Amino acid sequence: MTYKGITLVETMVVVSIIAILVIAFGFSYEGWMGKYRIESQIKEVYSDLMEARTRAMTRNMLHFAVINTDNYAIYEDTNNSYGNSPDAEDQSIWSKPKTLIYNYQFKMISSGTLPRTLTFDTRGLISNATAAISFRIDNSLDPDFDCLIIDEARIRMGKTNTTGTACDEK
Repeated sequence: MTYKGITLVETMVVVSIIAILVIAFGFSYEGWMGKYRIESQIKEVYSDLMEARTRAMTRNMLHFAVINTDNYAIYEDTNNSYGNSPDAEDQSIWSKPKTLIYNYQFKMISSGTLPRTLTFDTRGLISNATAAISFRIDNSLDPDFDCLIIDEARIRMGKTNTTGTACDEK
Protein backbone atom coordinates (compact mmCIF):
# COMPACT_ATOMS: atom_id res chain seq x y z
CA MET A 1 0.00 0.00 0.00
CA THR A 2 1.18 3.51 -0.71
CA TYR A 3 -0.06 6.28 1.51
CA LYS A 4 0.16 9.85 0.34
CA GLY A 5 0.32 12.72 2.83
CA ILE A 6 1.95 13.37 6.18
CA THR A 7 1.30 11.85 9.56
CA LEU A 8 0.21 13.64 12.70
CA VAL A 9 3.60 12.90 14.30
CA GLU A 10 5.48 14.55 11.45
CA THR A 11 3.22 17.61 11.67
CA MET A 12 3.76 17.89 15.44
CA VAL A 13 7.55 17.66 15.03
CA VAL A 14 7.59 20.48 12.45
CA VAL A 15 5.26 22.68 14.53
CA SER A 16 7.41 22.10 17.64
CA ILE A 17 10.60 23.07 15.82
CA ILE A 18 8.97 26.24 14.46
CA ALA A 19 7.64 27.15 17.93
CA ILE A 20 11.07 26.72 19.51
CA LEU A 21 12.69 28.92 16.84
CA VAL A 22 10.03 31.63 17.22
CA ILE A 23 10.44 31.75 21.01
CA ALA A 24 14.24 31.83 20.79
CA PHE A 25 14.15 34.60 18.18
CA GLY A 26 11.60 36.56 20.23
CA PHE A 27 13.90 36.74 23.27
CA SER A 28 16.87 37.63 21.11
CA TYR A 29 14.89 40.35 19.32
CA GLU A 30 13.67 41.89 22.59
CA GLY A 31 17.24 42.24 23.93
CA TRP A 32 18.47 43.57 20.60
CA MET A 33 15.73 46.23 20.51
CA GLY A 34 16.57 47.35 24.06
CA LYS A 35 20.23 47.82 23.10
CA TYR A 36 19.22 49.68 19.95
CA ARG A 37 16.98 52.10 21.89
CA ILE A 38 19.74 52.95 24.38
CA GLU A 39 22.28 53.49 21.60
CA SER A 40 19.75 55.56 19.69
CA GLN A 41 19.15 57.87 22.65
CA ILE A 42 22.89 58.35 23.29
CA LYS A 43 23.47 59.10 19.61
CA GLU A 44 20.58 61.59 19.56
CA VAL A 45 21.89 63.49 22.61
CA TYR A 46 25.40 63.45 21.09
CA SER A 47 24.09 64.76 17.78
CA ASP A 48 22.09 67.53 19.45
CA LEU A 49 25.05 68.66 21.57
CA MET A 50 27.27 68.70 18.48
CA GLU A 51 24.59 70.73 16.66
CA ALA A 52 24.57 73.26 19.53
CA ARG A 53 28.37 73.50 19.28
CA THR A 54 28.24 73.99 15.51
CA ARG A 55 25.45 76.58 15.72
CA ALA A 56 27.40 78.52 18.36
CA MET A 57 30.39 78.76 16.03
CA THR A 58 28.53 79.48 12.79
CA ARG A 59 26.05 81.99 14.24
CA ASN A 60 28.64 83.58 16.56
CA MET A 61 26.22 83.37 19.53
CA LEU A 62 26.24 81.53 22.83
CA HIS A 63 24.16 78.36 22.91
CA PHE A 64 22.95 76.52 25.99
CA ALA A 65 22.14 72.84 26.46
CA VAL A 66 19.86 72.47 29.48
CA ILE A 67 19.65 68.86 30.72
CA ASN A 68 16.81 68.14 33.15
CA THR A 69 15.82 64.87 34.80
CA ASP A 70 13.53 63.74 31.97
CA ASN A 71 14.25 66.06 29.02
CA TYR A 72 16.76 68.42 27.48
CA ALA A 73 16.64 71.52 25.30
CA ILE A 74 19.01 73.71 23.31
CA TYR A 75 18.71 77.51 23.53
CA GLU A 76 20.27 80.32 21.52
CA ASP A 77 21.40 83.50 23.32
CA THR A 78 19.40 85.81 21.05
CA ASN A 79 19.66 88.87 23.33
CA ASN A 80 23.45 88.52 23.82
CA SER A 81 23.21 88.47 27.60
CA TYR A 82 26.36 86.28 27.78
CA GLY A 83 25.25 84.44 30.92
CA ASN A 84 25.84 80.83 31.92
CA SER A 85 22.20 79.84 31.47
CA PRO A 86 19.33 80.87 29.21
CA ASP A 87 17.01 83.67 30.27
CA ALA A 88 13.38 84.33 29.32
CA GLU A 89 14.31 86.13 26.09
CA ASP A 90 16.54 83.36 24.71
CA GLN A 91 15.06 81.28 21.93
CA SER A 92 14.71 77.50 22.08
CA ILE A 93 15.94 75.65 19.00
CA TRP A 94 12.98 73.22 19.17
CA SER A 95 9.33 73.96 19.85
CA LYS A 96 9.48 71.76 22.97
CA PRO A 97 12.24 69.95 24.91
CA LYS A 98 13.26 66.47 23.77
CA THR A 99 12.28 63.70 26.14
CA LEU A 100 14.83 61.35 27.69
CA ILE A 101 13.31 57.86 27.65
CA TYR A 102 15.81 56.17 29.96
CA ASN A 103 17.14 57.14 33.38
CA TYR A 104 20.64 58.53 33.30
CA GLN A 105 23.51 59.58 35.54
CA PHE A 106 25.09 62.96 35.01
CA LYS A 107 28.30 63.31 37.03
CA MET A 108 31.74 64.83 37.11
CA ILE A 109 34.59 62.51 36.17
CA SER A 110 36.99 64.49 38.35
CA SER A 111 36.45 67.16 40.98
CA GLY A 112 34.48 70.26 40.07
CA THR A 113 30.97 71.62 40.07
CA LEU A 114 28.37 69.83 37.99
CA PRO A 115 26.53 72.15 35.58
CA ARG A 116 23.07 71.11 34.40
CA THR A 117 23.40 73.76 31.70
CA LEU A 118 26.26 73.48 29.24
CA THR A 119 27.25 76.81 27.68
CA PHE A 120 28.80 76.68 24.21
CA ASP A 121 30.77 79.86 23.44
CA THR A 122 31.40 81.32 19.99
CA ARG A 123 34.50 79.12 19.58
CA GLY A 124 32.43 75.96 20.22
CA LEU A 125 33.98 75.34 23.63
CA ILE A 126 31.94 74.50 26.72
CA SER A 127 32.85 77.49 28.84
CA ASN A 128 31.35 76.33 32.16
CA ALA A 129 32.74 72.76 32.27
CA THR A 130 35.44 72.87 34.94
CA ALA A 131 36.20 69.17 34.45
CA ALA A 132 35.05 66.31 32.25
CA ILE A 133 31.42 65.28 32.65
CA SER A 134 29.95 61.82 32.15
CA PHE A 135 26.39 61.37 30.86
CA ARG A 136 25.49 57.69 31.29
CA ILE A 137 22.25 55.80 30.70
CA ASP A 138 21.47 53.25 33.41
CA ASN A 139 20.86 49.85 31.87
CA SER A 140 21.31 46.14 32.40
CA LEU A 141 21.83 45.42 28.70
CA ASP A 142 25.15 45.54 26.90
CA PRO A 143 24.84 48.18 24.15
CA ASP A 144 27.85 49.35 22.14
CA PHE A 145 27.34 52.96 23.34
CA ASP A 146 25.67 53.96 26.60
CA CYS A 147 27.50 57.08 27.78
CA LEU A 148 28.99 60.41 26.72
CA ILE A 149 32.20 62.05 27.91
CA ILE A 150 31.84 65.81 27.77
CA ASP A 151 34.75 68.16 28.38
CA GLU A 152 35.58 71.70 27.33
CA ALA A 153 36.67 70.92 23.78
CA ARG A 154 35.26 67.48 22.96
CA ILE A 155 32.16 65.33 23.23
CA ARG A 156 32.78 61.61 22.82
CA MET A 157 30.57 58.54 22.87
CA GLY A 158 31.62 55.55 24.89
CA LYS A 159 30.69 52.44 26.79
CA THR A 160 30.52 52.04 30.54
CA ASN A 161 33.31 49.80 31.81
CA THR A 162 32.59 46.44 33.46
CA THR A 163 32.67 47.88 36.98
CA GLY A 164 30.18 50.59 36.00
CA THR A 165 32.37 53.39 37.35
CA ALA A 166 33.69 55.07 34.19
CA CYS A 167 32.83 55.76 30.59
CA ASP A 168 35.47 54.36 28.26
CA GLU A 169 35.77 56.18 24.93
CA LYS A 170 35.09 54.04 21.85
